[in-house]
Amino acid sequence: MTINSALANSYSGLTANTRLSEIVSRNVANAATDGYAARSVTLSNRVIADVGSGVLTSAPNRAGDAFLTADRRQSEARSESEGVTAEAMRKISNMIAPGEGQASLSDRYEKLDTALRALAETPESVAIQAQVLDAATSVARTLQELSAGAQSLRLEADTSIARQVEAVNRALARIESLNGEIVTARATGRDATALEDERDRQIDVVNGIVPIKASPRDGGRVALYTNGGGLLIDGKARSLEFDRSSMVTDADTLASGSLSDVAFLGKPAAPTAPTNSAALAGGSLEAAFRVRDEVGVEFAAQLDALATDLIERFQNPAVVGPIAAGEGGLFIDEGVGGPFVDLALTPEQQVGLAARIVVNPGVDPSQGGALRRLRDGVNSAAPGLEGDATLPAAMVDAFTASRVARSPISPDSAFPAVTTLDPTGFDVGRSTVGRVESIIALRELGAQTAEQSAAFAGGAFAATQEAELRVTAVDTDKELRDLLAIEKAYAANARVLQVVDGLIGRLLEI
Repeated sequence: MTINSALANSYSGLTANTRLSEIVSRNVANAATDGYAARSVTLSNRVIADVGSGVLTSAPNRAGDAFLTADRRQSEARSESEGVTAEAMRKISNMIAPGEGQASLSDRYEKLDTALRALAETPESVAIQAQVLDAATSVARTLQELSAGAQSLRLEADTSIARQVEAVNRALARIESLNGEIVTARATGRDATALEDERDRQIDVVNGIVPIKASPRDGGRVALYTNGGGLLIDGKARSLEFDRSSMVTDADTLASGSLSDVAFLGKPAAPTAPTNSAALAGGSLEAAFRVRDEVGVEFAAQLDALATDLIERFQNPAVVGPIAAGEGGLFIDEGVGGPFVDLALTPEQQVGLAARIVVNPGVDPSQGGALRRLRDGVNSAAPGLEGDATLPAAMVDAFTASRVARSPISPDSAFPAVTTLDPTGFDVGRSTVGRVESIIALRELGAQTAEQSAAFAGGAFAATQEAELRVTAVDTDKELRDLLAIEKAYAANARVLQVVDGLIGRLLEI
């Protein structure tokens, strides 16, 4: 070996170890950085004219496993979707049955039941008549508040859809830009790993909202497809389009066109009816659509069915006295007023009824009515006998009688197990209190089931994330061991240089 080759070998060794120490220090510094993948450099023998001439270092490589990353992304999207659904179901359950110290809908019904029974026993008591009015008003007001809560939940979901669409579009635009920067960096020999880290973070943003599959392209680019086969980006990004609603009412639906669909590749792509597209299915975006178009709608329909049941129970002349044209029973539809054909509401009349149900103003002194009408008939013109308990007793019977309710909910509902008043679909007769308690129980069961599904999906995500991190995360212990080896190799190469320097010095002295 000549002095020149020894000098070249030791110099390349010093350069390689300098590069290795740089990679180790970067790994250790970013050990806690979210989305950072450990870097490594491969060393290889440099050969010139069949003679070893030192060492070569490769460009930095990012640790990773494409299959593990794909599994983690799919489980993460599922976890996001289940989490959104579980949160909505829990909100609904808490609305209809708040915690201790707060009166539930069932409590309001029981209070009305108690007041009606007291009135049947003491029909002449003005105080008890006032209690009946207060309890009935409380029931109607609670149904109105719950209906408003259902629409608020749907509006929140609509707003969430708009935010998620914006987030996807921003992330896709950033990925398009990063694709170009990575290609340029690789072509010019620069380190592109930091750009790749950022691109993966942006891909994860999209994936939580719309599950994706990544496909590598020449030059370091990636193409993204949805699980439903829609192309999000392959060169140029494809944006989603959505118009946010300023308010949502009971009558607003995707089918009616009063709520916005999401446009993808120029076509409607909502996962809910009537579009029923699979293009954007699987992530938190689909879950938000389900909350807006199904979960919230079906909860509102349950409340409307309760309001329907109340109105129909108390608009029979045998229960509340004669009802003339333009008059109603104890509870009425504020938007319509008095009686319905055959004492039964049509499905169209039921939509939004919980938001409109009120107590007949004829029994409310504050609205020009009279409390005595709770005893004499809600539309009676003249006072009756003070001790006559005929109608109060009939109201008790009507309120407590087992009755089959009719539901406007479609039998092919996406959530049939938790959005019908009875497990068999409204074909079991129940009293008013029993019906409300059934709803509360079913809503709690639905919330618990959704939370269990979310917990399972979250556990699966944590497991796949842990498996991926075992491959991509920085092992600081290993990095420090490598650093000790690098230090020894650096010292050895430096020692070679010292020896060569000494030899050259001796030669110059001769």
